[in-house]
Amino acid sequence: SKVFVLTVALVIGLSWVSALDYLAIAYVDDALIDAGIAFGIARGINAAGSFLESLSFSFSLGVGGSLSPGEVISPLLDMVEDFSTVMKFAIGSLVLQKLLVEIVGTTFFNILLTISGGVAVASFLLNAAKYQLIAMKTFVTLVVIRFLIVIMAVLSGITSQLFLDERLEQDLNALRQAEAS
Repeated sequence: SKVFVLTVALVIGLSWVSALDYLAIAYVDDALIDAGIAFGIARGINAAGSFLESLSFSFSLGVGGSLSPGEVISPLLDMVEDFSTVMKFAIGSLVLQKLLVEIVGTTFFNILLTISGGVAVASFLLNAAKYQLIAMKTFVTLVVIRFLIVIMAVLSGITSQLFLDERLEQDLNALRQAEAS
């Protein structure tokens, strides 16, 4: 029974400290900045390409004809458009992650978790079998909601740092060079 009470107290304490919340939000904010930059560059390339696509040149090689740069760059613009669509979804996902982390880190949610933990401990210590199951299920559900969202955001950030950041920086540099040219 002491282990159960200490575990509940530890979980509630971790919830109020919010250290993981700050870490998760920092990772999400960094990813939002990178995604926003990539999206902006892609939209810039698309705008420049759309302008070039609208141009048309006439030439004569004995037969006559015209050449449109749009015919040449159209596949590239399609690819850039697809990339910007993916970036829109990525930005939307990151905004949702940040919102969820902020919601589960609110004082209201922490109070709810604390009350449910107190009820679970009380039902356990008072041996109120009638209420133990629902009290435990409520507390565990709130703990899972509280920490799973935050842990997923942190793990996503760590994974990004370990495996994707170097590649992402190379891709952003390539996009910047493509935009400049």
